[in-house]
Amino acid sequence: MKIAYKFLIIVSLLAVTSGAVAQQRKTPDWVRDGVIYEIYPRAFSQEGNFNAITARLDELKDLGVTILWLMPIHPIGQEKKKGTIGSPYAVRDYYAINPDYGNGDDLKRLVREAHARGLKVIIDIVANHTSWDSVLMKHPEYYKRDAQGNITYPYDWYDIAALDYRNQQLRRYMIDMLKYWLREFDLDGFRCDVAGEVPTDFWETATAELEKVKPDILMLAEAHKAELLVKAFDLDYSWPLHSALTKVLQGQAPASALREEWEKEVKEWPRGALHMRFSDNHDERRAIARFGEPAALAASALVFTLDGVPMIYNGMEIGDTTESGAPALFEKLPIFWSFAGRRPEFRRFYKQMMAMRRASNALRRGTLEWVKNSDESRVVSFVRRAPGEDVSVTINLSNRPFSGRVGSAEVSLAAWEVKVNGTRVGDFKADLKTDLKADANVRRGWPTAAKNGFGTSTTLASKVWFTLANGVLTEVFYPTVDTPIVKTLQLTVSTAASVETESEHTVHKLEVPKPASLTFRQINTAKSGQYTITKTYVTDPQRNTVLINVQFDGRVPARVSTDHEVSLHNRGNFAFVSDCGAELLRKFNCTIALGFGQDLQSATAAAHASLSQGFATTQREYELGWWHYVSSLPQAEPKHQRQFEMAAMVLRALEDKTFRGAVIASPSTPWSGGPNSDEATASGYRAVWSRDIYHVATAFMAMNDNETARRLLDYLFRVQQKRDGSFPRNSWVDGRVIGDGLQMDQVALPLVLAYQLERHDRETWLKHIKPAADLIVKRGPLTDQDRWEEKSGYFPATVAAEIAGLVCAAEIAKINGDTDSANTYLKTADGWAQKAELFHGSVIDAGFLEFVRLGIKPAKDPAIVQALRLVDQRIKVTTPVGDAWYRYNNDLYGETPTGGDFDGRNGVGRLWTFLSGERGQYEIAAGNLTAARTRLDTMAGLANEGRMIAEQVWDRKESPGPAFRFGAGTGSATPLAWSMAQFIRLAMNLKHRRNLETPDVVTRRYLTK
Repeated sequence: MKIAYKFLIIVSLLAVTSGAVAQQRKTPDWVRDGVIYEIYPRAFSQEGNFNAITARLDELKDLGVTILWLMPIHPIGQEKKKGTIGSPYAVRDYYAINPDYGNGDDLKRLVREAHARGLKVIIDIVANHTSWDSVLMKHPEYYKRDAQGNITYPYDWYDIAALDYRNQQLRRYMIDMLKYWLREFDLDGFRCDVAGEVPTDFWETATAELEKVKPDILMLAEAHKAELLVKAFDLDYSWPLHSALTKVLQGQAPASALREEWEKEVKEWPRGALHMRFSDNHDERRAIARFGEPAALAASALVFTLDGVPMIYNGMEIGDTTESGAPALFEKLPIFWSFAGRRPEFRRFYKQMMAMRRASNALRRGTLEWVKNSDESRVVSFVRRAPGEDVSVTINLSNRPFSGRVGSAEVSLAAWEVKVNGTRVGDFKADLKTDLKADANVRRGWPTAAKNGFGTSTTLASKVWFTLANGVLTEVFYPTVDTPIVKTLQLTVSTAASVETESEHTVHKLEVPKPASLTFRQINTAKSGQYTITKTYVTDPQRNTVLINVQFDGRVPARVSTDHEVSLHNRGNFAFVSDCGAELLRKFNCTIALGFGQDLQSATAAAHASLSQGFATTQREYELGWWHYVSSLPQAEPKHQRQFEMAAMVLRALEDKTFRGAVIASPSTPWSGGPNSDEATASGYRAVWSRDIYHVATAFMAMNDNETARRLLDYLFRVQQKRDGSFPRNSWVDGRVIGDGLQMDQVALPLVLAYQLERHDRETWLKHIKPAADLIVKRGPLTDQDRWEEKSGYFPATVAAEIAGLVCAAEIAKINGDTDSANTYLKTADGWAQKAELFHGSVIDAGFLEFVRLGIKPAKDPAIVQALRLVDQRIKVTTPVGDAWYRYNNDLYGETPTGGDFDGRNGVGRLWTFLSGERGQYEIAAGNLTAARTRLDTMAGLANEGRMIAEQVWDRKESPGPAFRFGAGTGSATPLAWSMAQFIRLAMNLKHRRNLETPDVVTRRYLTK
């Protein structure tokens, strides 16, 4: 990347109070919180029309902008025109649309589609002048005259004619015209060209009338005139500060000039005045051409962190160099969109800046306080403050490194480097609900859920976890396993010929170099063949640090830098420290340390300490911990021992280190989680389900680790369980409920687990077992949600769990002398067992196998055998590695038919890996160990190169793209705890030739004659 930037929290806008004599007019919140994107329709695409803008609305939304400003859309005058086409600011007809751009329907569609995405649309109005062939020339009285009585023009703008606002009919005409555009096209306001040249009282009258047509519009003045912001306009241009920024970046003024201009604005402008902040616009050469790439990004960082509303112009997000000012303003010069691949750091930079601003109340609305630094000729520093939040900003606006004081802190900055550090206090989640509610449609999702690497140390001292996918680091969690702080981190390789990223420009391979450790190695080879990057990942067992060893082998000299994206809505600070140099080299080895802590100081200390200790030493300590754990495991079949060990390590790693016993379902968010995923209230699979804990606990029991299983049961009873005996759908690791909805199998399975772990003391009976069993009697056998969390009613898998749970609870009741409760539970369970049905209506689901696994029905029951034939006919698929099954016929939870992310409406359910394991357990019960071993082979074959077993795998030979291979994991949760636990259970049950988790008390009641 051309500029280094470190973001620990987020960025926003300010209304500054001052001693000015007037108050800024009331401005809509969507304006204060907005980000403006200026579009030159002629240049925005090769087509140069409205439809081409509409086609890119999703990209603009994803970028993070909220307000689209269309430069003039009216027909262009041809008389005295400049250039080949003429200036869009030489308007021929205010009521018409430039036919090159399309027609009224095209504009309405653009506005409608923008609104559907939560975007606002304003258009440029050129009220000061018209073209010489304007339709208004039939009213010569509307125009200004020179001393000789001829219609005149302002400045040297000879291609336009100046309007005379002393004429009341002209004023009426212009106000009616503005109303027309609001009424007919549902626009959200106007950017008013050279607004300062038009009388202020006209704008005040116009705005008052426009707000009667549509309240809460945006009025943006291309002017810097204090009186305009009292009643007429919401924003102005802040030209002096923009000019100062240009001079600073070109070495013609000290950085302190920016503070001086800002303080002048505060003193002379109305209280709360808002200014549009920008570094690029259509009136001048591109910022990237004037300042260079790193300086252009530094300028944008200032734009997005100062008070005011930031604006970016037409392709800035890809580093486009297509000129817009004269003479380009009068010609057809489209954006060179292919620059997006050459300068990927630009889009990432702008997306991150916008996301940070969106998530930070301090940056959107906070106050601004300048902070002194030791070289104010080159560096600007300030703090944005809001209740409960401070964001400090330091920017080096020079091409030389800075090392000195910022306030009382010692700070080092590379040339053009930006540091934004934030702290929050109070209820962060509540802040998000308040501040980001309007921006739900523009939040970003998570990286792919298809992880092929997941690691943490075996120690409790290090509370950091990492995930890997597609050749890069994906989510990093701290300080709990459900809290991602980092979203992605990858390397960018710059050579004389190109700038490339690992995710886009390399072929990815993953290895497990130490089978008895959660150590992973990514090998990324450039598609061009010019270099190979080998990265090895561990965590420091003694510190909150992720360490990445980087080996670069290139055929040409290259500079490697890092690009990371943070989670905007979770607590925690991290520091990035590296001993990787910035020079051009062909080969080198270095280490990157990501340190985490409750504050920046502790995060930085952790990273430095781990880096000082060295990667090799830390790796040995990390791997020794896992070797000791793996050495304690039982042996599976030799060909599956490595997969068995990986499954055991992953289950161990999925347990939180603070809230012991809390095991999350997966360190992932399937299909990126959708547009609202990156917020403090969205969990994906990073949550705790009692059903999943039951499966994980029985896997630990199968490995003779009852101590861990008891810890998981303690968590269920002491943290999750409610007073009525029920369990929430799921919760955060600290027990806070995420989703509700009564799932009766989640109430029943902990009772089975308690019986098997011999938890029958009186306190457990009275506080936990009895309330849950009583609830089952009261509410069962029906459930509000089945085990797939989709439907209500009668479901075999749930009923089987309820029967087994009641029988186990009855045995515990007897031990505690409560024969009445025991009799009630057994009578209820027996009644349900006698009436048990194997299918729910027309749904074909193999959930009835739970009757066998839990000891309620014999494996060779004719009805079970017949039902399995139907299951195999309807929902079985033979993959390249063996048989797999759908959850049920017509399942909708999976990728779309064309491989798109699950969207809640158009999905197609894929094959679920643990169902092969469930079938294997049935076959053990039926005495067919050979078939059961085949199922274990299949499960191992469904694992990816990192030995992670997914929730779902692709279900057919046909593939919509290279990401989908028959029998390989999809974008579903990977690794899934349930799948990994099922593999362990099947492997151990095969070893013992019986299903270890089948409760004997249930078997004795229903299967022993």
